[in-house]
Amino acid sequence: MANRSSELLLFLGAGATRGSGLKNKGYGLPADAGFFDSCLVKRLLETNKYPALTMMLKYLKEHRFQASDLSPTWNLMFLLRSYSRSEVIDKRGLIYYEAASKLAGTIPAAFTGQREHYELQVKEYRFIHENKQDRGFYEEIAALAIWDMRVLLSDIFVLESYSAGNGYVGLWKPPISNAGMVINLNYDFTFEGSLGYSGYEYLGRVQDDIPEKKQPLIIKPHGSLNWTSWNRWIHGRGWMYCGPWPSGKEEMSKDNLGYRMTTIPDIYSFHQQLIVTPEDYKETVVGNSTIPGLLDPILRTQWVKLEEYINKAKYLAFIGYSFPSGDGHLYFLLRKAFHASKNMEIHASCYKCEAESCGCSHCLCRTKGRIEELLGYQGDRICVHHIPRDSGDDRGIGHFLTGPDKCILNHKGG
Repeated sequence: MANRSSELLLFLGAGATRGSGLKNKGYGLPADAGFFDSCLVKRLLETNKYPALTMMLKYLKEHRFQASDLSPTWNLMFLLRSYSRSEVIDKRGLIYYEAASKLAGTIPAAFTGQREHYELQVKEYRFIHENKQDRGFYEEIAALAIWDMRVLLSDIFVLESYSAGNGYVGLWKPPISNAGMVINLNYDFTFEGSLGYSGYEYLGRVQDDIPEKKQPLIIKPHGSLNWTSWNRWIHGRGWMYCGPWPSGKEEMSKDNLGYRMTTIPDIYSFHQQLIVTPEDYKETVVGNSTIPGLLDPILRTQWVKLEEYINKAKYLAFIGYSFPSGDGHLYFLLRKAFHASKNMEIHASCYKCEAESCGCSHCLCRTKGRIEELLGYQGDRICVHHIPRDSGDDRGIGHFLTGPDKCILNHKGG
């Protein structure tokens, strides 16, 4: 293997996970766009393991909200919870803990963890209600729905096994195998779980530069579904820690997430995935008017490493990344480094359209235009490349870097 080069950084978006070709229960993994319309998600929702999420999706659709994409739907539920908490939106005449209790009763007995989570939440809602600390119906249901979303993502993307034939294997060819860093912007662990088939290994969430490993440094600035943070819940009072939650064990079974009894009466231990969800990107990463961002030491390490490597990179390659509006914290670093460098190049993948009449030129221009808008630059330092929409074959998701299109990275970045 060639020595790593800090000049080339590889960014993986949600399209990379889908393009890997990996499957769960025989279904392809969903992307952010059309998430709730995918066959796998529909099948899981039919199990009634996520009743509050199902209720919220129905509510959003009844009010003509677009509720098929993952990130916007997550944001809508957060807004609904926040407006209800501030009493802008409310639904009078309903005893919300009784409604939540009914939802808990619909969860099949096989999903023990979910039933326990709902039942404890209902217990707390009842206590608050009986002590005249009224809270809105939608706040509580939306809070359960947001929890359901986390459980659903774990059920989808925490796979039991990985295939040697998945698209990630084809990614590890020069020049990518010589990259200085891989920035996995996804919560899922599919990329890291597939490394063994390419002769690499994931060194953990806190990595140092180890040149003798001769492999890219891998970071996850948006967290990971198999990382956890934890807090203590005191019956009738709420969370024990008001600031950032301490980071938990690196690998915790999804069955151990949620509330767990402690040896102290009326105090529960609560674990959840350490991920930067759409609704709290800004607060988690950049903070707010009262606290700074990135107080979690694990996430801070990821972002410190990212800025260090971006500032000395020459080529940035984006695979399966749509440049969504919610990632302004990332674009700030990109724009700063891009204009400071004067010769940095951006290379991004663009999936070919399924419609033959499209010709795809519009897609290329739209993707390039989006990057130009974010960076405040127009010129040949931004390049967009086509890859097949169904790229889960031997060419892998790195096809646009190693395929017949002869991307300039093939003879510059290696």
